[in-house]
Amino acid sequence: MKIIINTIPLLKPATGIGYYIYNLCREFLRLSSPEFSFTFYYGWFSRRLYTPPDKFFSAKFYLKPFKAFLRRIFHFTSSFFSSSFDLYFEPNFIPLSFKPRWIVVTIHDFSFIRYPHWHPEERIAYFYNYFFKNISRADAIITPSRFIAEEVKEFIPNFTGKVVSISLACDTSIFHPQAALGFEKFFSSFPKKYLLFTGTIEPRKNLSTLFQAYSLLPDSFKREYPLVIVGADGWKNSFIKEQLRVFINKGEAIYLGYVPVKLLAALYAKAYCLVYPSFYEGFGLPPLEAMSCGCPVIVSRVASLPEVCGDAALYVDPTQAEDLASALLKILSSTELRDSLASKALSRASLFSWENTAKKHLSLFSQFL
Repeated sequence: MKIIINTIPLLKPATGIGYYIYNLCREFLRLSSPEFSFTFYYGWFSRRLYTPPDKFFSAKFYLKPFKAFLRRIFHFTSSFFSSSFDLYFEPNFIPLSFKPRWIVVTIHDFSFIRYPHWHPEERIAYFYNYFFKNISRADAIITPSRFIAEEVKEFIPNFTGKVVSISLACDTSIFHPQAALGFEKFFSSFPKKYLLFTGTIEPRKNLSTLFQAYSLLPDSFKREYPLVIVGADGWKNSFIKEQLRVFINKGEAIYLGYVPVKLLAALYAKAYCLVYPSFYEGFGLPPLEAMSCGCPVIVSRVASLPEVCGDAALYVDPTQAEDLASALLKILSSTELRDSLASKALSRASLFSWENTAKKHLSLFSQFL
């Protein structure tokens, strides 16, 4: 079976979807039997899998021309060569104009429908112009969680193809409890204890509630456990950044922006806990990455997050700052609770692997042989 995969997101610094594409394709190449051959599409066809750059330039400088490039690719991609492939795997929502025999698409979430006000207007317009029209061409849809598989039934009720839920994973060669080794110089001038948040700075991640909850903590806790915020500058976040500046000016928060993946793993491994109060997730890679590093997690009791974290997390109502503040006080006041969550986190994270995820994808692809 000749398979073509859209890997355009690997041309920019990776976030969730980029990590998914890269790790999955790397496993495809490692596991592949003679029945499968893979070609990667970057705006051109290649048998080489590129590693996404691990450095984030200015979002305004980098992402604007990249979005324009995506639009050109979408509108003008030739289907001449693609017709020679048996299956096209689109890992990023909207199929390009390829015309192989079979099309499989991954839908990561439906936030563009459920919460359009959290996204840039041009993104919503793009999805509404192309998503429903093009998803009708798919023969199968992959979702990262059972939660999103149920949403497929709600938002694409007339879809007659297969819908398969396949969990994501994280690279345990990077995300593990000893990930901070080699970063001693970085941490020599860093707080010894800190609370960590990772994610793009945008409304869905619910940083405003985290800031409200943190402000409710006693001053003694805030002095001992500053907030460390990691993530690329996103969109519709001017108020979030104003709130963050207040905590930074008071010495209660540090903003690191986008960091290389190995430093991200080190930050998980050294953190007192990860706080992830997101309103909505199709999977939720940061909690899994943190758990793989032995980092306790506090997450929202919504969407897919209970599927990912199981009994290895403290759960909160993301709309209630007081609930989050209470969870923070519990974990900050009890080393026994923290140690218990850290142990459960490692056990839970061991259930997820890119090898198993890739095998399940290949099993689906083989059904079209």
